[in-house]
Amino acid sequence: MKPIIIGEDAEMQRGRLAAAGRALHQGGWLPGGSGSLSVRCGDAVAITVGGLETATLTRHDTVLIEPEEGLPLLGEVEWPPAETALHLALYRLLPGCGAVIHTQAPRAAGLAALGGFTRAAELASDAGALGEVTFEQWDAPPASGPATGPATGRGTVPLSVAVTVPVFANWPEPRRIADDAAAYFTTLDGSSADCAPPALLIEGYGVTTWGRDLDEARHRLESIEELGRGRAMA
Repeated sequence: MKPIIIGEDAEMQRGRLAAAGRALHQGGWLPGGSGSLSVRCGDAVAITVGGLETATLTRHDTVLIEPEEGLPLLGEVEWPPAETALHLALYRLLPGCGAVIHTQAPRAAGLAALGGFTRAAELASDAGALGEVTFEQWDAPPASGPATGPATGRGTVPLSVAVTVPVFANWPEPRRIADDAAAYFTTLDGSSADCAPPALLIEGYGVTTWGRDLDEARHRLESIEELGRGRAMA
């Protein structure tokens, strides 16, 4: 096994994870001890500990793990959350991914729970996915900067862009969700990093978003929540 190089900013990143978790809790997106956040730290990954009250997260409520099996690195005293396999799968599948947010965002959870999506049997390609939600010409407010697509930039989703988000079954074994996501991404045309959707939905649970950093991952969470609001009001 090759040595794991930890990023020099690991302690700062752990503090940012905790702060982001507290902010998401205040926004109603990380209720109680649900959900998790992670960031790359060199070869390692820093992730929030599962089952803790998110309103009071500190950097001590995070753990550094190795990127293959998600085992805590030597010297760590906490244990990663159950959904760690999904976080790690996204880092492997998307080389440009630097942060992941896994949460029970209410509107996204509603979309995934109420069957408001196209079932896999109706899709041309359904490898790994239970179904998908497609949002067309979302009436987004103007961004402060140039609008860019949800898979490649930070701006608001352009009015003319259709956003398709896969929905995965909420298996009791979180690793199966990660396996389904991997199967889905391998069916995408071209480089998965270039054409990946901005998020994935988990039936009966919520949403997972990713980005180059925590800010982009949170922006995508906010965008998906707005898309969900628009779908609910339609």
